[in-house]
Amino acid sequence: MSRILVVDDEPDVLMAMRIALETVGHEVLEAANGAIALDRARENPDGILLDIRLPDIDGLEVLRRLKADDAVSSIPVVCISAHSSPGTRQSALDLGAAAYVAKPFDIRELRTIVANVISSTGA
Repeated sequence: MSRILVVDDEPDVLMAMRIALETVGHEVLEAANGAIALDRARENPDGILLDIRLPDIDGLEVLRRLKADDAVSSIPVVCISAHSSPGTRQSALDLGAAAYVAKPFDIRELRTIVANVISSTGA
């Protein structure tokens, strides 16, 4: 299966996403903030699940930096946020997010989105 980088500052959310993805065979990398996410993206995951609200670097800024970096710009990013607004969702999509998921999310829906995003990139 694929390697997925999960970025969230909430330990319970990280654990839930890790379990949901590992259960279907994905390898999961974790990052608890934006700075770690930018470093771990260099490990070439097949996709990134990125929380918008992070304690150090805002998720939209992390997304902007990822898409501006040729070494990692092709990695598909799915943004996730409990504080979903149409403006934030549109900003994420405009910056290059492959999808946007509102918290709380359905585990099956998240798995489907990850599978669709990864398969569309040929990973």
